Amino acid sequence: LASVDNEAATTAIYTDKTGTLTLNQMTARELVTHGRTWHVTGEGYEPTGTIGDDGEELPEARDVLLPVVLCSDAQITADGELKGEPTEGALLVVGMKAGIDPNEARGRYPRTNAIAFDSSRKYMAPFHTRDDDEPVVLVKGAPSVLLDWCVTWWGDAGREELTEDVRGRIHDEIDALSRQGRRVLAVASRALDAPVDPEALEDDLVDEVRDLHLQAGGGIVDPARTEADEAIDRCRSAGIPRKMI
Repeated sequence: LASVDNEAATTAIYTDKTGTLTLNQMTARELVTHGRTWHVTGEGYEPTGTIGDDGEELPEARDVLLPVVLCSDAQITADGELKGEPTEGALLVVGMKAGIDPNEARGRYPRTNAIAFDSSRKYMAPFHTRDDDEPVVLVKGAPSVLLDWCVTWWGDAGREELTEDVRGRIHDEIDALSRQGRRVLAVASRALDAPVDPEALEDDLVDEVRDLHLQAGGGIVDPARTEADEAIDRCRSAGIPRKMI
């Protein structure tokens, strides 16, 4: 009876979102590259799914997504558990869906230094050395910042110049994802003339973040729990207002 009294006296429900209404498993749903938006299937941190659109698979997927994997510090265990930040986990998994083994990639392209993420910069930038000893800087962050520094991108014919017209179209694609409630990140890269000093300070490395090649933009979402819709509908039918905090 006490429970019934409490339910009858409910005037509103205020609920947390992450992990309550959602799975707390950030998932990449779209990739913006090669002049279009590609859909990503699969849920959570299981590396199963496809990257394509209307039956067409993302071309050069490994080349596009290898920097995405290397820009992530997260790890996915054998039983599908995430160790690290959920957003980085989503980026890692989308690379795994393209057939990239994160451990192998990190072994072949060791990180030599990094600019850590900072809210004022709105990006992070690890430095790596490739198999052929060609150093590279990778940049992950807000598209509004990275796009201004990109000079080339993955176009229909491969690497192409990033013109102002194309830059505007990419901004439109990313804005469309944002309006759908997606968290949007971009990843870019640039080959360096020489390796950076492993002992160099972050402020000394900032000048290397320029003349970038845009790899991809990603739309990420935290999927809703399957039971959330029914619970919200039952509250609505009972006349109970719902507020998400």
